[in-house]
Amino acid sequence: ADNYNPDANVDDDSCEYSFADPENLFFSEYAEGSSNNKYLEIYNATDGDVDLSGYSLSSCSNGCNDGVSWDYPDNVTFEAGTTVAAGDVYVVCHGSSDDIILAECDQTFTYLSNGDDVFALTQIGSGAVLDIIGLVGDDPGSGWEVAGVNNATKDHTLVRKETVTEGNALWLPNLDTGESGSAGTNAEDSEWVVLDQNTWTFIGSHPHSFASLCDDDAACNYGEEGDCTYAEEGYDCDGNLYINITFNVNMAEQVVDTEGYGLDLYLDDPYGYHDMLDDDGDGVWSVTLTLLANTSYEYKFKNGDEWEVNFNDLGCGAGESSTYGNRTFTSGDSDMEVGPFCFNSCSDCVVPCTAGDVNNDQFVNILDVVAVVEHIINGDGSMLDCADANGDGTLNILDVVVIVDIILSGSERSADASSAILEKGANGLNLNADGYIGGVQITLSHDSDFSLELTDKAMVADYRTDGTSTTLIVVVPEGEEIFTSNGDYTIEEVIVANSEGEINVEISDTPETFTLGAGYPNPFNPTTTVELSIAEAGFVSVSVYNVMGQLVQTLAEGQMEANVYSLTWDASDVPSGMYFVKADVSGISSTQKVMLMK
Repeated sequence: ADNYNPDANVDDDSCEYSFADPENLFFSEYAEGSSNNKYLEIYNATDGDVDLSGYSLSSCSNGCNDGVSWDYPDNVTFEAGTTVAAGDVYVVCHGSSDDIILAECDQTFTYLSNGDDVFALTQIGSGAVLDIIGLVGDDPGSGWEVAGVNNATKDHTLVRKETVTEGNALWLPNLDTGESGSAGTNAEDSEWVVLDQNTWTFIGSHPHSFASLCDDDAACNYGEEGDCTYAEEGYDCDGNLYINITFNVNMAEQVVDTEGYGLDLYLDDPYGYHDMLDDDGDGVWSVTLTLLANTSYEYKFKNGDEWEVNFNDLGCGAGESSTYGNRTFTSGDSDMEVGPFCFNSCSDCVVPCTAGDVNNDQFVNILDVVAVVEHIINGDGSMLDCADANGDGTLNILDVVVIVDIILSGSERSADASSAILEKGANGLNLNADGYIGGVQITLSHDSDFSLELTDKAMVADYRTDGTSTTLIVVVPEGEEIFTSNGDYTIEEVIVANSEGEINVEISDTPETFTLGAGYPNPFNPTTTVELSIAEAGFVSVSVYNVMGQLVQTLAEGQMEANVYSLTWDASDVPSGMYFVKADVSGISSTQKVMLMK
């Protein structure tokens, strides 16, 4: 305080403070990309260098629910002497971001926004808000609308327009004062340009002109700044060659009436069907197409006027080969030959993949799941036949989830989780989700004396340690525990998926100052008890919430001494369902999930 009295022994609320006016700093870019590809870019709009040590990033998780204070004031700070030059930017990014982001990143921070987290650029001491992303208020769900784009702060990149010259402490317009918020209501009145997810074209500098964006969707740089550019003839935008592939069908030994017989080849759009011809009369019917490298195609043949669903039947007869349907192949990254595709010998025919049937026993079951998990954990990075169940060209837990969904098709299960929290503790890792989880894949780094024990409450759980790195997979976990461990570890990569695909996951350090035990019994009716162990005295709040995030009952609230407490919840007056017991101790949270079954 300016009027600090060293002899005073009573705070009579007479302290007076004065702070210099904040410098003209504001957010110039924000990205909520896939996985950990997240960053915030701060722009210095002054004509001189600015020391960032007088400023911070303050934040709230899932909105600022009380509408007043920050969940995490001064959450990101900058060391003294951290300067950003006039007209330059300072980037704060996740430490596991893509190399493109890391090349421009000036400081790392793990807990950046998942789309519904408020971040503000604040002045330390005064608390003045220079700029803000997100709305101080209730949890918006997945994210906030920007420029008329729904959930734009989720799975998008936001770039500040070049016409913006200073920060804006308002996110939405203030109807009482007439002040405009930075989010705006449409593309014209918003201060932001909303771009697709994983667009990092503009990181590392500011401002940018969007008046000269390429608007030709046939161009290689569609939607990017500058004149349109196009691929060279015979190549795609990544420099891959287009490939000529010849399909042959040998009819010489075909035991059918070939009079008036015509063969056509059909590939999925944009190619459609093509006549197969025997121009030289040698019995080989063929067609040559130009196909894009590294692309999967489904194809089938036409017998007269009918498309052959099981075209091996033409030569191979009945039996297991008659179950083969349309064929699928993936073109390579260089010139290649495929075929001949014959109708007179099954030994020459290509056996198609049934997604997930990696052991080729004509069934998709737990044996295939185990094989895929083992290949991911112990494999050399190569693709396992028929394992790329989601067709994205990469083998990971997302393919396992698709295979599990095939196996469980038609069975009852809880609704899909929309988000999850990994609670990282000194002795293990827990997963807290609001619904069904199909699988978890995590890569850890650690010391050589680190050890872990995976949960046994899952469809499949496996891991492999190589030196100081461990990769683990847990398929359909049935409880919150992922593993218990001895030794420190760091989560380097994580994928958490429901039945549809990857979902957002937040990593939270489980506080060592207290532990919240699992409810017992669980499921329960009508009472369950949780054990709360507090290592240090402090303010404690323990409450029960429903799946909508609404407060159901407060079990404890107030100053509590270090001790072990048993807290019982009597749920006689609430309906059956899933509930969350959340403990907040000195500003740190932990949650346990309980199920009431009446």
